[in-house]
Amino acid sequence: IPNDNISTIELETVRYRNDIDEQITREFTIRQEETTDVVVVDPPTPLTFKQKVLKFLSHCLNLQTLKIISITLANSGDNVAIYTPLFAQATNWQIGVYIVIFFFMMLVWLVFCYSFINFRPILNLAQKYAHYIVPIVFIGIGIYIIAKSDCFPWLVEAIKTKSFTNG
Repeated sequence: IPNDNISTIELETVRYRNDIDEQITREFTIRQEETTDVVVVDPPTPLTFKQKVLKFLSHCLNLQTLKIISITLANSGDNVAIYTPLFAQATNWQIGVYIVIFFFMMLVWLVFCYSFINFRPILNLAQKYAHYIVPIVFIGIGIYIIAKSDCFPWLVEAIKTKSFTNG
């Protein structure tokens, strides 16, 4: 690659006009010369494995993804409490069956939800009333769980007797 300097010349013409008849009264040219050194750029070096991994992680782990991960981890305590005893007593083939059933049912639910929400009347309702419906549904689920778990009658009795032992 040649390493010669590059020269550019800029010409600027300045014209002065008469205010009355717009005739040019004076005209002169300004010449500006600029020299630029050529910089040879080395070809980019290939990324190392560590750089590729960091680039991939920075692309995948943006702020929105980190928010979803943190919410999922914060809400997963009850799942750990439920499934730890189940997996602790299960054999290897049973764990394999659990995993296959889990992924199959997840696929079924995703297809069902995608079809359900893309059904035009449902989509219109969801877009219009979702911010009202979602809290009502979650409160209803919470009331149902409290009522079915017999926690509420136990709590009322514990408050009356001031005995908070379970049994």
